[in-house]
Amino acid sequence: AMLGADQFAAAPLASAGQLPFGVVLSDFNGDGRLDFAVANQTFAGAVSIAIGNGGGRFQAVTTFSTNAFYTVALATGDLNGDGHADIAALNNCNSLSRCTNGTLTVLLGNGDGTLLNGVNYDIGVTPGAVVIADLNGDGKLDIVASSASSDFVSVFVGKGDGSFAAGVTYSTGAHSLPRGLALADLNGDGRVDIVTANSGNSTVSTLLGNGDGTFQAAHAVVVADDAYAVAAGDFNKDGIVDIAVAIVPIAVSPGAVSLLLGNGDGTFHDGGSQTVASNPVALIAADLDSDGNLDVAVVNSQSGNIGVLKGNGAGLLAPVFYAVGAGPLGMAAGDVDGDSLPDLVTANSLSNNVSVIVNQGKGRLLASRDFLAGTGPNSMAAGDFNRDGKLDVVVANLYDNDVSVLLGNGFGGLASAVNYAVGSTPVAVKVGDINHDGNPDLVVANIGSKSFSLLAGQGDGTFLPSVDTAVGKSAGCVVIADLNADGNLDVAICEEENAGAMDIFLGNGDGTFQPGVAYIAAQDTTDAVAGDFNHDGKIDLVATNFSTGTISLLLGNGDGSFQAPVNVAAGDGPIAIAAADFDGDHNLDVAVADLTTSTLSELRGTGDGRFMPAIKTGLVGQPAGVVAADFNGDGKPDLAVALLNTGVAIARNLGSGFTNFIVQGTGSPNAVVAGTFNPGTSLDLAVATGGGGGQLGGVALLLNNKR
Repeated sequence: AMLGADQFAAAPLASAGQLPFGVVLSDFNGDGRLDFAVANQTFAGAVSIAIGNGGGRFQAVTTFSTNAFYTVALATGDLNGDGHADIAALNNCNSLSRCTNGTLTVLLGNGDGTLLNGVNYDIGVTPGAVVIADLNGDGKLDIVASSASSDFVSVFVGKGDGSFAAGVTYSTGAHSLPRGLALADLNGDGRVDIVTANSGNSTVSTLLGNGDGTFQAAHAVVVADDAYAVAAGDFNKDGIVDIAVAIVPIAVSPGAVSLLLGNGDGTFHDGGSQTVASNPVALIAADLDSDGNLDVAVVNSQSGNIGVLKGNGAGLLAPVFYAVGAGPLGMAAGDVDGDSLPDLVTANSLSNNVSVIVNQGKGRLLASRDFLAGTGPNSMAAGDFNRDGKLDVVVANLYDNDVSVLLGNGFGGLASAVNYAVGSTPVAVKVGDINHDGNPDLVVANIGSKSFSLLAGQGDGTFLPSVDTAVGKSAGCVVIADLNADGNLDVAICEEENAGAMDIFLGNGDGTFQPGVAYIAAQDTTDAVAGDFNHDGKIDLVATNFSTGTISLLLGNGDGSFQAPVNVAAGDGPIAIAAADFDGDHNLDVAVADLTTSTLSELRGTGDGRFMPAIKTGLVGQPAGVVAADFNGDGKPDLAVALLNTGVAIARNLGSGFTNFIVQGTGSPNAVVAGTFNPGTSLDLAVATGGGGGQLGGVALLLNNKR
């Protein structure tokens, strides 16, 4: 069976040029299908357009210069009345030598998917957002731009021919730093008003329109914390415009979406708030489930996901999260597949692509679900922790000094995370029944406290407080196996320091261990696997050595001791390893993820404790984790590789190496495991995502469509 782009239920990715920050949807070539345009925040500012083929698929992008630098936001509309979609783009800099003024670039469309050379208008400061509407009722579209580094919005009145009068500024309040921007009739007088989300003083500003393109003084509405994005709509169905606001706390913590309900006179009252994920920077309002109530979709850039908050006609319900590409910063809604349902697209700044999230009706989105964990989730494992026959997940949270346990429901969902404290800076977690009570236990390597933690499972999904065991040096990985064939599980810990080693702790079968014994590997040992690599019936270890670009094979003596290591060249910076018989010769092979060179090294075992020279395959991102499993049911182990700031790369085993990687967007993945999380027997993937810089991350489930 083939292993294609539709093997797993994930939002498809479309290339979007470098550093896509903002995205809009429109029919730029007049063929009746929506296309997308992105703002490329590159040194030479640009707008890239991808023509839609229908069905949610897009052609390669064509890039157009903005004649400025660092393009960050877009809006679209027919600015010159010729029936073709045009673009208004915001750029951070007007000059390379002295970046003091932001600019507005107007790029007129030719109607065939191309753009004329842009005309620039001075904004004077670093811009935030841009919107288009007829502000003065003359039938000609005007432009409003916010200033993220100052305290005003700029209004550019359109002349109807694609040109604009010089910008007129309106204050949004002292220290406001308006980022988000929306236009709506807030007081029911038939005139367009302005709403800004202010990132500097924890307010939303409303500027009531006079109907002639001018605006009254700003009125501030206090919100819980700094506001980054805003959307307007009638969320409680009273005929009055309300406001949804994306809140980014000053302190490192999850963001929120707050609802401000309109009073009908341009003032607002509190409509409640829902916690979302980290750094919500963009949002839209649309009826995504066709129930007649407005919903909200919010982009959580640090978590690599979007949150969908279903509207119930009175307010907003708690969010459901979906994984997208890495570093999403912009979002747009529109029907990209021709079924009359609003779909979503996100501009993913770190993975340089757009995620296309197709609406399948009744609120079902074609994307992998994302479930919140802790901050910095960087290792994970799966097991049936409550013995209900359904697979659960545990994640080690680097910055929280804990692990998150998420119980599975057997239908592609996970319960809310329950956290258990471990040692300092946990970097690896594995599952095994250490104390022979029939319940899965957890073993966690703590690189900061130079220890490993044992959390004894109770069989109901809960765990006893951790018992920590000191390791000689920084603990970088965990292997659980019966290394001395006594029927008790033992623990091997990587020493992730200059003189690398594997520390062996033989288990007593009651949850305690004998003193550790170190077996030298090479240098900076980062990961390891256990298996019988020489067919002698004894468990061996293969470890990755980051600094030397090698793997170390430590042949087991069968009593828990090991022979001197045999070092074999891999790629530069090997960071993770998986073992399986990839070529069907009944000898164990290894696949090594090489961080420094962004390669995968496949080393085929000869069955006598040796390996053939590495077969290296280039990857499209830096690998952080690798798992071998049969995803397409052909009896051969395939590979899934977690690529930092990129996604999960999945390759079918062709028997002659792995060269056909297909990338699925799952935020910025740090680790990946295989298991069955949905009905059937096909293997799915769980991915530890996001959480960089101490932000909130999660677990994305990539469900296998071939059940």
